[in-house]
Amino acid sequence: MAGETLTWNRSIAVEELKYAYWIRVLPPTFDLEASRGIRTACLRGLERGIAHIIVDLTGVANVHDDGIDMLEAAAEELIAKHGTLWVANHRGDSLELRPVPAEGLSELAGLSAALDSTLAANRLRTSGQRDERRREQCKPS
Repeated sequence: MAGETLTWNRSIAVEELKYAYWIRVLPPTFDLEASRGIRTACLRGLERGIAHIIVDLTGVANVHDDGIDMLEAAAEELIAKHGTLWVANHRGDSLELRPVPAEGLSELAGLSAALDSTLAANRLRTSGQRDERRREQCKPS
């Protein structure tokens, strides 16, 4: 039901809107537990015909590699099903909202300092290490 708040773990809060899920990552850290909750929300949303997921990073100070990997995997899955993954962040009185393109998360640079920091660190890792880590993190629980 639209407007219903759903929660699958203590790291995220999920609100079902009419055609989307709004997932608030609870500060201060976007970690493995939050990543698993987002994965669950994406799968349940797709089962219910919801193909648009918004991940709100407002107040998040740290984004772990697990968070980056999950955002990329969720974006790929949603795009394959004609959906969209959006990332949001409040700045003062305004909300900035950006879609995650098929090309990856580099388009999100500047949206969140925590996200920027992790993206910069991840550029140093080899793609083989990243691909293996993503496969591990994105397995259904």
